[in-house]
Amino acid sequence: IIVAIYSLEVEEVLIIPHYDCGVCNFDENKIINEMKKRGIEDKTIDNLRHSGIDINKWLHGFDDVTESLYKSVSIVKNHPLIPKNIPIHGLIIDPTSGKLDLIVNGWNELDVEKKNPKESKVKKFFKKIIDMVK
Repeated sequence: IIVAIYSLEVEEVLIIPHYDCGVCNFDENKIINEMKKRGIEDKTIDNLRHSGIDINKWLHGFDDVTESLYKSVSIVKNHPLIPKNIPIHGLIIDPTSGKLDLIVNGWNELDVEKKNPKESKVKKFFKKIIDMVK
């Protein structure tokens, strides 16, 4: 995302996970057992734990796609290398119907007009998306 902003002149970021995601509610213990079946040794997993990595939490994925989206938007929005005039939007797509649900409207999170007065093609397009999902 950072490279795209600075190298490709990206003016907005859209984070779009999907409903019914297979990563939701992973059983991390099953994954660890599968790792061991495929040759990962207990000492490797222990080394990760002793290094401060909560491997169970890391492998768990997430419990709720909406909550995960809010977290992702916050991480990107608050990253020290993301300019404050870049709106970070969060939508969730239904993989069956293609319907997009607007969860976080990045323009509501900052005063884009004062910081970035030109109306981009992306902004015009996104306004159409917002009107469609209302």
